[in-house]
Formats: sequence, C-alpha cells, structure tokens
Amino acid sequence: MLVAAYRALAGLYHLERWQGDSAVATRRIAEINVAYGVLGESQKRRDYDAERKFSHGTYGTADKDQDQAFDDALRYVEERWQLAVGVFPDLAEIRQRLRKKAHRLAFAFVTVMMESKQFQERHSVAEKLEKAFLERYFGTNESIVSFAKQLIELDLKDAIIALNRYVDVLGSAVDPEPVIAKVEKDYHVHYGSTVAFDPRGIAIRDIQKLRKISKLKRVLVAYPLALADAIELASLAGYRVEVIKSTILRPPSFVVSIAGTPEIVATLVMEPAFFEWIDRTFKIIRG
Repeated sequence: MLVAAYRALAGLYHLERWQGDSAVATRRIAEINVAYGVLGESQKRRDYDAERKFSHGTYGTADKDQDQAFDDALRYVEERWQLAVGVFPDLAEIRQRLRKKAHRLAFAFVTVMMESKQFQERHSVAEKLEKAFLERYFGTNESIVSFAKQLIELDLKDAIIALNRYVDVLGSAVDPEPVIAKVEKDYHVHYGSTVAFDPRGIAIRDIQKLRKISKLKRVLVAYPLALADAIELASLAGYRVEVIKSTILRPPSFVVSIAGTPEIVATLVMEPAFFEWIDRTFKIIRG
C-alpha cells in the first residue's frame, strides 16, 4: 500500500505532468519524500509513532488541493478498480463511506485493496483502516470514538474539530463523559442517536437539516456578512427573523423571535449586532 500510494502521489506531482504552480508540486514532492522516508523504514516509523503517541493531530486540516490530490492520484488505478467493483459492487459503497470521513482514508482503502488483493476481507480491511484513522484523531476511548463517528456522519465539522482538540489536549485516558457533555452543550448535539438540538433545546432529527445548518455555519465563517445565509441558518434552527428596513430617521433592525410563537428573543439594531448574535448563538469561530 505504501509503495502504491507513494508512486501514485509522486506521479501526480511530477513536474512534467503537474499542470499547476511548479512551486506547489515541488513542495508536495518534498513532503511525500519525507513521509515515505519515515514510514517506509521500520525504525524511523517506530520513532515517528513514539513521537506522536501523545498527540492526536488536528482533524480537518487538509485543504481542497490536498483532498483533490488524493482523489486525482487514484485515477492511475481507476480502471482496474472498476473491474474489481464489477465483481464486488459493495467496494464502491465502502469507498464512498470512508471518503465522507476523509479523502485520504478512501485513498488508503483503494490502494490497500489493489496492492494486497484481499478482496474477500474488504470489510475487515475497511474497519481496520477506519479504526486507525479515528484513533489517530480521537484517541482510543470507545465512547469518544463512537461519538466522533456520529458527528462525522452528521457532518457537524465544528463539533468534530472541537472534540479532536479536547482529545489532543486531554489525552485518551480522560473521562469521556465531561468531554462529550461539553461538546453536546456547545454544539447542540445529543450523543447516542442521530439527533441534535437547536439553541433552544428542541430536538432536530432531520439529518439533512443538520447538514444544512453545518454547511451554512461554514459559509458564514468564509463570508461573515452573508445576510441571507445567516437568516436561513436562524430559520432552520427554529427562529424567525423579521428585518425592519432603514428609513431616514431609523437604522435597519432585526427582530428575532421563536418561530410559531410571539416570544421575542432579541431586537438587534444594525447588521453588525445581528451577525454578532448569529456568531454567539451558533458558536461560529473564525480564523
């Protein structure tokens, strides 16, 4: 698997094939060579693992270019992979499931399968890779790892990153209950079921709605003044936002109430105050 992965990525970033910035290709090739030098030699690999024993890395640091690199690297084996899928159709489902967690995880699964030919053991191979991946970022406590899987399935990226940070700081031996409780409270998600709670404590069981909420939060991180997206986010979470337009004598204001009731949560004058309320209510952290 390691050799296949190395060859695929090295081929992708070869200066004669790379269509983008040559500086990017040169930097990536250097990174690949360092990684291959460490992971390809047993003693170096043991030293590397020992150094990272008490660190769980930062989940979600891969950028779009890196994700695309893993996807593009697979084109070198795609034709042969499709032949395998023709015999074992669930290979495609496994690959897609792993890709939801990380592009590199799906990449590892495909390359392991093509290198080892262990197609009869495809499910156990996928489970082992997924287990190793989750433990890399969320430690070995079964409750925390299970919670992480739930958050990933719901695509609640802010909560996933927060859980990863707690584990990285506190370690795998920490009591999972207060850690899970903290993430539940801050990100309005309930462990043990595909249920999350809006900021008022009302259960949201619609996974598509949860994913939409998560997506809108990411939009607002990138585009802090996206007013329509901010109002939609509030609406999905059970609020009603009435926008009172400005006049010569009065600035614009936003009246936030509980949807379906006359209960007013806040009256916010000017857009900056409304965005501050959105950030505070939905735990939107920038930078």
